[in-house]
Amino acid sequence: DIMKIGLITDCHAALKPAEDNKYYAHSFVKFQDSCAYFLRDHVDFVVNLGDVYQSVGDPAKSEEALLRMVFPRMMTRAPFLHVLGNNDVVDYTKAEFLDFMRDPAKRMNRPMGRHRAAPQIEVTPRDSWYYSFEREGWKFVVLDTNYDKDGNSYEKTAYNCREAYVNPEQLAWLKEELAAGLPTIIFTHANLDIHEGPLAEICRLANAAEVREVIEAAGNVKLVLQGHDHNGAKSVMNGVP
Repeated sequence: DIMKIGLITDCHAALKPAEDNKYYAHSFVKFQDSCAYFLRDHVDFVVNLGDVYQSVGDPAKSEEALLRMVFPRMMTRAPFLHVLGNNDVVDYTKAEFLDFMRDPAKRMNRPMGRHRAAPQIEVTPRDSWYYSFEREGWKFVVLDTNYDKDGNSYEKTAYNCREAYVNPEQLAWLKEELAAGLPTIIFTHANLDIHEGPLAEICRLANAAEVREVIEAAGNVKLVLQGHDHNGAKSVMNGVP
């Protein structure tokens, strides 16, 4: 059997006109098309690598944009997992956004109609934006790159992407997760690698080298999948793609 993973990232959905070659309102249709593709291709689960929406300075409009991103994902009929992006915490606390993404029906004051929530994958820890799960002999690890240099969470605030960190507690947790020895895929928003590109430097985690050291020492990480850099890139660092 082949396990299929659907990936999407940096939708930046918003009820606002296009600017600077960014087409925020187009994301609603693009996301729907992507979810239809995932349905046709029978993916096992979908991972959104972060930045679901773009804040427009009006929490009510942010809420409406997010609600419009809910129904398409339900039609995939596959579990939908999320990585927390830097834009996702501009209007929300981490707990609020986690609740929204894990159980959007609770925030909907409208009929669900034919849409039904897709089955969910149980993750550990359940109440955190960094978590892991196992499937078919593989481990999947989701990182939260929304901390400052002192280990404080970025919440309900915009911040400088150059000042994004994986906090010490999470780094210790990552070591423990990788010690199990299972082949592992890591999902992250801020980038861990060094690659060429106009946004590569500002999209890189400030303590990326420290995280890579943990990954490389473990020796069982087969792939790191990243969002954040809209240009896209691929690199291999010390044997880890």
